[in-house]
Amino acid sequence: MPKTLDFLCIGAAKSATTTLHELLKDHPDISLPASKEAPFFSDNHTYHKGLTWYIRTHFSAHPNKLLGTVTPHYMFDQSDVTVEETAKRIHATIPDVKIIALLRNPVDRAYSHYKMLRQRGYEHRSFEQAVTDLQAGKNTIKNYSEPDSDYLALSRYGEILAHYYKLFPKKNILVITTNELSKDPVGTISKVLKFIGASPNAYSPPADTVARKGGTKPRVKQLSPGFLYSIPLVKKTWQTTMPYSLRRSIEYRINLWNTAGDDDRLDKESKFYKDLVDYFKKDAAQIKKLSGHTMPWSKER
Repeated sequence: MPKTLDFLCIGAAKSATTTLHELLKDHPDISLPASKEAPFFSDNHTYHKGLTWYIRTHFSAHPNKLLGTVTPHYMFDQSDVTVEETAKRIHATIPDVKIIALLRNPVDRAYSHYKMLRQRGYEHRSFEQAVTDLQAGKNTIKNYSEPDSDYLALSRYGEILAHYYKLFPKKNILVITTNELSKDPVGTISKVLKFIGASPNAYSPPADTVARKGGTKPRVKQLSPGFLYSIPLVKKTWQTTMPYSLRRSIEYRINLWNTAGDDDRLDKESKFYKDLVDYFKKDAAQIKKLSGHTMPWSKER
């Protein structure tokens, strides 16, 4: 019987998925792609090559290991594939797969995503102005039209996960939060391992669980996509000569290195922050309805 994918961590983006990838990759029962950014179901270019091709090119030959990916692309629309379509493709291909959704306080996630696009040279508005524009139905980032520029939509987890709960039984979906991962990394990873069928006793995660620290500034401005892609010849050459999946992998590694981490936080006592907390209350209620779990941020205000 051909090997298939046993589990998928579908996101969310900017929610410690890099940390989760790092914590799982060394488990003796698990095989992951070398790069976290290895989308299949949400990437038309790779999807049409088939799952057998994907497994052959992204995984080592370990017949007794559980195969899985940590792919936050599966929780937001791509330029040509919606989350709904991604969920349908996953269900049609691997209907028994175990799905993990790692969720972060939606306000903090939105701000972290904003900081990432600032660092990459695309976003120049203040976060408050960007949110105001989004709530007014405007999303104008010059020279950037990717769906992930809607910071609020990517934080409406209930709306996103509804596509998966519609197709998969509840027992196949595990929802955890970054709060849990931060406060009890060992217990949370054990929960994940039991869920996917890996031995929780065969591995102890390292004490330091922070694999990536975001920031608003690049180390080298000239390496930021917003700067490079503003040069027509560079953009055309890079995007037409390099295969899409390889280009995304290289860009991910460059951006990872090129981020100057900072400790910038939103003021949780500000009216702006509290209004955003209220904005996501309805979505938190939807998550509880779908998963049966109360999100810790639903109690804020």
